Amino acid sequence: MPTGRRLLGACVYGSCIYAFGGYIGDAEGWKTNATEVYDSLTNTWRVCDGVPIPGQCSAVCIHNHIYIFVHGYGVYRFDPITYTYTLLTTSYPLSQWFCFDVCVCNDLIYLVGGNVEGVWSSYMYVYDVYGDIWTACTSMGKARRRCSASVVVLRKGEGRG
Repeated sequence: MPTGRRLLGACVYGSCIYAFGGYIGDAEGWKTNATEVYDSLTNTWRVCDGVPIPGQCSAVCIHNHIYIFVHGYGVYRFDPITYTYTLLTTSYPLSQWFCFDVCVCNDLIYLVGGNVEGVWSSYMYVYDVYGDIWTACTSMGKARRRCSASVVVLRKGEGRG
């Protein structure tokens, strides 16, 4: 990865891994908007135009787009074919929401944990990118920040039981 950093958003689209934003240090001015793509077929990295707003990011892919959540700011839709960003919203349902993670299930994006105005959070919301609608989910019960989220789908006859 050309730009070493932490708290970046990454996701897979096709045969590529996309990395967005993050921090290259601890000072306020050390936020980065770097966007870099690893092509697993050619074993190479390339640098793209950066996220319009630098900072901590989370990212997920739905169909032909990547959705980038710039923590504390808003949501962008990235087109991995044209390498363009479209701003979807500059608001979250919670003020100053950082350090959450995202995952996608049935074309809905789930945001979990993090901290809100500096306090660890047990909040969970679902974001419908097609309707630009936020819906509160049941709390996780225990506050968590910098957590990780994923979806596991078992079909009947798979797994235990």
